Amino acid sequence: MHFAKFPERVAALSLALLTSAHTPQTLAGGKLDHIGQQVRRDAPSPPPSRGSDTSYRSSPRRHSELDHALGQMFAYGVFSPWLIPNYALEERRPWQAAYRVRFADYPYADEAPGFLREEPLLNVASLDDDMMLREHAPRGTQRVAARFGAESGFDGRLTRHGFDARVQFPMRLELDTDWSLYREPDKEGVDSTWFGREHLSVRFAESPTLQFRSGFGPQHLRDALGWVHGFDVTWGLDAFPGRPVFAAFEASAGLLGKAFAAGLYGRIGLVQGPFEFSAGRHQRWIAHTPLGGPFLAIRFWL
Repeated sequence: MHFAKFPERVAALSLALLTSAHTPQTLAGGKLDHIGQQVRRDAPSPPPSRGSDTSYRSSPRRHSELDHALGQMFAYGVFSPWLIPNYALEERRPWQAAYRVRFADYPYADEAPGFLREEPLLNVASLDDDMMLREHAPRGTQRVAARFGAESGFDGRLTRHGFDARVQFPMRLELDTDWSLYREPDKEGVDSTWFGREHLSVRFAESPTLQFRSGFGPQHLRDALGWVHGFDVTWGLDAFPGRPVFAAFEASAGLLGKAFAAGLYGRIGLVQGPFEFSAGRHQRWIAHTPLGGPFLAIRFWL
C-alpha cells in the first residue's frame, strides 16, 4: 500500500473546504452550558445568491494546463501528511510485510526496538534452515494487541476524567474508543458533560519504532439535555525513540451536532513493563468554546 502512488485524479475530487464565520453569542452559564447550546443551534441560512451577466472567456488549453498543475499542487499539499510518512517508512519495505506484522507483549519487551515486530520469511530449503530461522524469530510476539488507559486533568474550573482503549491487528487495522467526563461548578451545583468517540483506523505508515494512523468514526456528547452525535477524522502517531521513552500525538476534526469540533492531543511518558506513565495536554474546540488543559495518564498493555 504505497500512498505515494495515489492517482493524480484525486486532485479533481479534492474541493476547497468553505468555512463560515459565525459571531459568538453571549450565553448564560459556563463552558459546558455554552457547548450544549452551540451543538444544538439551528444552522444559519446561506445568503441569497446574486445573478451575474458577466461571462468568463479564456483559452481552454492554457487554463486546462494551469488547472492540472494547481490541482496536483493542491492534492500533494492536502495529502502530504499521509504521503510523506508512508514514503519515508515504507519505500524499501517489502509489500508483503504487513502480512507478517506482530506485536511485542508491550513496548520494548524482550529487547524489542519498539512495539511492532515482523515475523521472518520462512522460505527455507531444509529442515535445519527452518529450525534456525525459528530460533531467531522475535520472542514474545502476539497477533493482536490491546491497550487500556485512564487520564485525569483540569481546565481552569473544569476537571476532566477519561478512559480509552485500543485494539491493534495485523494488516494495519485498529479499533479505538475514548470517553471523557467534564465537570464544572455552577450556581445550581455541578454541570457534567460526557464526550466520546469510536474509530476504525488504518496504520498508513509503520515501522518497529514509529506508527502513523488515520481513522474515521462517530463522536458523541451527553449532557442534561440528552445526546448529540457527529463524526470526526483523526491523524496521529505513536513513537518509541528508545527504551523506556514513549510519545504520542493526535489531531482531529469533524462535526458534533450543528457545531464544528476539532482537537489536538499529545503526551510523553515512560514504559515500565506493561505499564505506561505519561503526562500531556488535551485541547478541544467545540464551536467557539475551547476545552483543554494538562493531564496525567496511566496505561496498561495487555
